[in-house]
Amino acid sequence: MPKRPPEDPMSDSSHRSIGALSAIERETLQAMFDRLSGSYYEVLGVVRDCDRAALRGAYFDQIERFRSDRFAGRDLGGYALHIDAITREIDMAFAVLGEPDRRSCYDRRLALSSELRGIDEPARDARPPTPMPTRANPKTPPPMYGRDVPMPPSAIARDARVPMPVVARHPTASVQPTPPPPMARLPSQPPPPMARLPSQPPPPMARLPSQPPPPMARLPSQPQPPMTGAGTLPSGMALESLNRMRAENRTREVQRSLEDIELLIEKAARNDDHAEIVRLLRHALTLRPDDAAWRLRLTRAEETLQDHEVQRFANAARNAEKAQRWDSAGELWAKIADLRPADGQAALNAAQALCEAAQDFARAAEYAKRAARIAPDLIAAPLCLTRVYFKAGRTASARAALDQAARLDPRNADVIALGQKLRG
Repeated sequence: MPKRPPEDPMSDSSHRSIGALSAIERETLQAMFDRLSGSYYEVLGVVRDCDRAALRGAYFDQIERFRSDRFAGRDLGGYALHIDAITREIDMAFAVLGEPDRRSCYDRRLALSSELRGIDEPARDARPPTPMPTRANPKTPPPMYGRDVPMPPSAIARDARVPMPVVARHPTASVQPTPPPPMARLPSQPPPPMARLPSQPPPPMARLPSQPPPPMARLPSQPQPPMTGAGTLPSGMALESLNRMRAENRTREVQRSLEDIELLIEKAARNDDHAEIVRLLRHALTLRPDDAAWRLRLTRAEETLQDHEVQRFANAARNAEKAQRWDSAGELWAKIADLRPADGQAALNAAQALCEAAQDFARAAEYAKRAARIAPDLIAAPLCLTRVYFKAGRTASARAALDQAARLDPRNADVIALGQKLRG
């Protein structure tokens, strides 16, 4: 037998469960969240050369799997932020890749990024280091400008002075002062030249090959932040302008998404796929939640889908009645009664089919009572309830239901026949 494909953990059957997320759902959300760091093609799960039809199909598949209303009533924990980030990134990816001009700019930016990653970083430290002068004693600071160089003894001697002799005086003798001998003059010697450090020309700078700087990669949907300084707007006005630009970009992206949804709605209408139309309109209403026109279209589409489903169930129920398959007929009429709670005839048909199936008398009695409440003048409802109670063995309840039918039409043939059965 052929193997069945693995069930998607984000399918319709799995998201209806309540409580915390399962391990498979958490792994799926985490794996998709990790893919957000890649390119927009990886986010949507398409190849680089895909056409617009494949791109649109992948977008709606991804947004259907990870939309937030699929997890309504669930205990998401920290994965609620994951789901919001995933849906925002999927919308942004389709908004960029869905427009030819923006997609071409994005492809060029991806190519430029791959080229920049392949270029080695230039050797900025290619020049040899400048040697530092060596010192005999590392604690001694280096000489500065020659004036800290130690002087030879001959240079110090030229500033020496010969002291004057001391003459002893007698208090009574008149002593002529002796002239001091001439000062000893040292031979004039030119001062030694100042010690200068050997001049070493700095090594030539290593010149890198001239390469034009790569252009700056700018995202098309993110405006540059305003500069601060002289001649610029004040911070408050700059922030207001930035918020206004972001709002305008968001409005344009929403408008493009709505145009794509309109094309898909036309295609679904040609295929008579009312369920797809309702799904697309619900997604459009998430983009424009306050738009009364989209809400009205969704209401009408849901009514059309309900009429289509009711007609399909009714045809199947009549075919089941012809084949005497009363259990299938009862389930189909019950679906119609649940879709249209105010339809008394649908509730009566469900009660009659379930009574003929003789499997669930309690459910048959419930639908018969509903038909009697909706249409009090319909004699078929209490008659059906009488038959249900009679088959279930509840004679007293059957007589009470027959009395209600007799009040509506005491000469009715079914009323007379059921009365005879109860008396017998």
